Amino acid sequence: MITLDGEALRLDGAMTMSTARRLDEAASPLLSRVRRIDLAAVSEVDSSAIALLFGWMRTADRPLALLSPPASLKTLAEVYGVAELLGLDGQR
Repeated sequence: MITLDGEALRLDGAMTMSTARRLDEAASPLLSRVRRIDLAAVSEVDSSAIALLFGWMRTADRPLALLSPPASLKTLAEVYGVAELLGLDGQR
């Protein structure tokens, strides 16, 4: 599920291949107002989460701050060598 809270896009649940299309369709119309993506309630990620985040940043035409990313997302980003591009390199 996605909700807009001011300039924050809040995600709840899985960011996986099975939810990617639905998440993208829900988020895309909101991205012009978004500055941050709150991932605190994300329960599961796979590589499609990385693709979604890059796609949303491209659509927004600016970096988006990722708040409270799950450890599994940070690990994937490190494995793929994109942690710095997502702004996750300094987060622990």
